[in-house]
Amino acid sequence: MSVKVEIIISLTIALVSGTIYLIKISLQLKDYFEKIENAIHQIKADLEHDNEKQDEAISQIKKQVNYLHSNLSRLSPENFHWPNFMDF
Repeated sequence: MSVKVEIIISLTIALVSGTIYLIKISLQLKDYFEKIENAIHQIKADLEHDNEKQDEAISQIKKQVNYLHSNLSRLSPENFHWPNFMDF
């Protein structure tokens, strides 16, 4: 195989892997934001009907935000270990 073909194959594999990684991140973010949105709706409902649940609801939203923050920092590109595509 020529060097050009090997480079094209390597770049294609890297592009596909990067795309898969971005899709994985976007799906995780979607899930995290849905959890946060649900917690916000729960806070609104709790505040309207029962003031005693206010602290519990606020605690849940803080927990979800902290969870999102910790996972976002873990998903940063410098923590992603790219496979070595040159090992065919």
